[in-house]
Amino acid sequence: MSERAPRDNHTVTAGYLRRWGDERNEVDRHDLRGGIERKGPRAFGYQRDYWGTDPDLAREMEEKFQRAEKLALDVLADLPSRWPLKGDDRGLLTELLAIHIVRMPAFSGYSRQLGEQANRETMAEGAPKHGLDEAQAAVYAELLRSDRVHADSLLRQIPRVGSALGSMHWTLVEFPVDWLITSDEPVVMLGAPPHAVSPASAIGPYPFNAVEARFTLDPRRVLLLTWLDDADEPWLTGQREHACSVNGALKAQALEEWFSKPGTTPPFIAGPTLAPEILLVSTGLLRGYTVQHADGSVRRQQADSIVKKMVGEQPPPKEMIFVTAKPKGASARAT
Repeated sequence: MSERAPRDNHTVTAGYLRRWGDERNEVDRHDLRGGIERKGPRAFGYQRDYWGTDPDLAREMEEKFQRAEKLALDVLADLPSRWPLKGDDRGLLTELLAIHIVRMPAFSGYSRQLGEQANRETMAEGAPKHGLDEAQAAVYAELLRSDRVHADSLLRQIPRVGSALGSMHWTLVEFPVDWLITSDEPVVMLGAPPHAVSPASAIGPYPFNAVEARFTLDPRRVLLLTWLDDADEPWLTGQREHACSVNGALKAQALEEWFSKPGTTPPFIAGPTLAPEILLVSTGLLRGYTVQHADGSVRRQQADSIVKKMVGEQPPPKEMIFVTAKPKGASARAT
């Protein structure tokens, strides 16, 4: 067993945070009480012993995600020539989004809650069937609660979460100024108004009941995901009010901290109300896209059907399956 395994496990990856770095490779970290600290990205965005106290498990999980992150960051480094993203490029960026969702502390807690419920049902049926006495059943139940089982369950969610996100319509929105922030929970999903955003917003039945999802890629670009039934995936210019909505939601979803590029002034308040507002960006930027369109989207129905089928598959799937507006689908392997 390794003696120098990582205990500070990044829930928002350091390579991703580095995209907010200045010429000294430092980012501004804002806590929810208004404090600001400037350091390298590895100093932020982590939870202590997130994967439990087994050092080998922690190292294994960190190495898995670091490999996936590097490949996705290579795509982002060459984004202008690769957009719109197809095939492996789309799969790699989708995996980065899915990783950031399953590493949300709220998602981890939700997964443990569901796992505990499943374990009780399994033990209630299995212990009598296999003749386990009370002590034997207790030992087996504890194994089902182990950090290894929990980590494996989170890994199994990546192809499912990724299949949903990769099947959505993607729009790249670029701003003329370094306006955008990110947070320790950077994938935001919004349903129909009004929007109640919290650190637990991106778990549960999302994204199938979401109207849009956002993932800021750097201080000027945000990936906008919707259920628009259109094959063309544009590169659009965003306005200040769009940046205010993106930033406001990220700050509201932050568990402990949000991040900005040093020397920038991210906007949160736009007129005419001069009050922070979290609004849908997609319905203003994408012609014909509405909450009603999202509800009746063919794309959403196909993706929902695929993910529901994946939930019951044994062994669990290792590939993401993407759909467009009217296709059969295409596969992309997940880590």
